[in-house]
Amino acid sequence: MDSGSERIEVFQNVIEKYGRNAMEKAVVEILDQKYNGGKVSSALKYHAKFLRRVSPIFPALTALSCEAAGGRREKATNISAALTLFVEAANLHDDIIDQTATKYYRKTVFGKYGSDITLLAGDVLLVKGAMLLHSGGDELSADEKKTVLDLTFSALIEISNSAAMESKMRRKIDIEPKDYFEVIRLRAAVPEAYCKIGGILGGGNKEIIGALGNYGRTYGIVGTVVDDFMDLLDYRKFKNRLKNECLPLPVLCTLGSPLMRTEVKSLIEKNNVKKKDADKIADLVLHSDESQKLKKDIILLAEGKLEEIKKVIMKTSAPLLDLSLLLDVLTEILHNVG
Repeated sequence: MDSGSERIEVFQNVIEKYGRNAMEKAVVEILDQKYNGGKVSSALKYHAKFLRRVSPIFPALTALSCEAAGGRREKATNISAALTLFVEAANLHDDIIDQTATKYYRKTVFGKYGSDITLLAGDVLLVKGAMLLHSGGDELSADEKKTVLDLTFSALIEISNSAAMESKMRRKIDIEPKDYFEVIRLRAAVPEAYCKIGGILGGGNKEIIGALGNYGRTYGIVGTVVDDFMDLLDYRKFKNRLKNECLPLPVLCTLGSPLMRTEVKSLIEKNNVKKKDADKIADLVLHSDESQKLKKDIILLAEGKLEEIKKVIMKTSAPLLDLSLLLDVLTEILHNVG
C-alpha cells in the first residue's frame, strides 16, 4: 500500500471512529416503527440502508470539534444525529430538484419511488430531526440550546438559498465561476454548523467555536470542489450534470479562457455527449491554467484555515491532529486529481 492509500485509509478510520455512532442513531430514528407501513415508510427504510454504507463525515466533524473544544465526543451523538436527519431531508429534496435517479451506483429514493414519495419522505426526516434536536438538547443550558437551534436554522436557510441560486444555473454555460462558488460557499454552511455545534457541546470559548466554524466552512468548500473535479472523471455523473445540474466549477473556470472556450464549449453543446467527448472535456479542463489556478487557490484557503485553528487549539491535541489530517487528505486528492 502506498503512502497516499495509507493516508486515505487513516482518513476513513477517523471518520468511522468519530462519526459512525451518530449516523447509526440517525438510521435508528429513520427505522422507527411508529410510522411503519406504506410507500413512504418503505422509501425511508431504503434510504436508511444506504446511510449505513455512507461515510459519516459530517457527524465525525461534530464529535472531533467537541473533543477539540475540551468535551467528550459522546455528548455530540444525539445532536449530530438530528443534524444528519435534516441534511438527509435536504439531500432527498435535492435529488428531486436535480433529477438524480442514481447515486453511488444505486437508485436514489427519487429514482426508485418517484418525486412525490421522495418529497414526503424528506418531510418526515425534517420532523424527526426537529424532534431529536429538541430532546437531544435537554442537557444543554437555555442559551446553548438556543444557539444550537439558531445555528441549525441558519444552516438550513443557507443551503436552501444555495439550492435556489443553483437552480438558475442549470444547463447554462455562461455562468461566472464566482457566482457558482457562492453556491458552494453557502452549501458549506452545513459542516460549519456541525463544527460550531461540536465546539459548543465541548464547552469551547467564542474564539475556539469561531475557529472550528471557519474550519467546517472551509472543509465543506474544499470537499465540494474536490467532488466537482472528480465528477469530470465519472461519465455518468458528468452527463447528469450536463443534463440536470450546473457544470462543475473547473469547467466554468476553463470556459472563461479565450484560448479554451471554443473547443470546450463545442464539446459540451453536442446533442449527445459521448464518453469520448466527456474524456476530452476532462483532459482539456484538468490541464487548463484556470483549473490549475483553482486548485492552488483552494489549497491555499485550506492551509490558511488550518493555521488559524492551530492558533487557538493545542497543536499536539489528538482531535486537532485528526482535523488537520482530514483537510490535508482532501487537499492531496485535489492536488493529484487528473
